[in-house]
Amino acid sequence: ANGMLSIYLSLEAFTGDHDFAAEARRYLDFFTSARPAVAGGEVLVPGQPEQRNRTQRLAEGIEVPGDAWPTSAPPPWTPA
Repeated sequence: ANGMLSIYLSLEAFTGDHDFAAEARRYLDFFTSARPAVAGGEVLVPGQPEQRNRTQRLAEGIEVPGDAWPTSAPPPWTPA
């Protein structure tokens, strides 16, 4: 047992897809309008930091320290 609980709901049983999207947007707008815990900071929603990291890494690559791989073994990729 992994202790995971999943609940699947059919949105159509509650509202139309368009209504759900609008309601979700209103909730996110309300949530992110809260005062940040740190002055000058921002309130982020789940997944937002990961999306920012992904965007930055796709644009700039991922920095790998020189000592990340043993010098006696080649890297696990072929340099271009």
